[in-house]
Amino acid sequence: MADLISYGYDVNSIFQLLGEKENDITLSLSWVLKKCPEFLKLIIQTITGTAINPQEVTIYNQKYDSETGITDIEITDNKNIYVIIEAKRGWVLPGTEQLTKYSLRKDFIESKAKFKRIVTLSECTEEYANLFLPFKIINSIPVSHIGWSTIYSIAKSTR
Repeated sequence: MADLISYGYDVNSIFQLLGEKENDITLSLSWVLKKCPEFLKLIIQTITGTAINPQEVTIYNQKYDSETGITDIEITDNKNIYVIIEAKRGWVLPGTEQLTKYSLRKDFIESKAKFKRIVTLSECTEEYANLFLPFKIINSIPVSHIGWSTIYSIAKSTR
């Protein structure tokens, strides 16, 4: 396989094409979710156990709320699912304050979606995150984790 060098650095991931910052990675993931309906379906199936119609889904990247901050990704079809994804770069997990704020977002609370979940996303394994996430439920909203390695495995399965 050929090497790709950009600005003097090896490029080993599509996420490096836009940058290596957390927001760059999140935007790249949001774009892939939009462009690859099978990938979107598999991600939602993995997170919620629910089948969706990708044509009915809206994906929000960096959605701002004056009271609860900015979420990385929100995915909803406004009837079955509403998922907030908080992505981190590296072996990092979000803290109590950030997850609590997200659980109180007005759009999230008022949504008629049957399945709501806050999902953390980082390089941590699911096993590690299960030990160190501040809680599994916040304000009646389940909190779970998915690792970047799982995202990668799902992406590989859609080829």
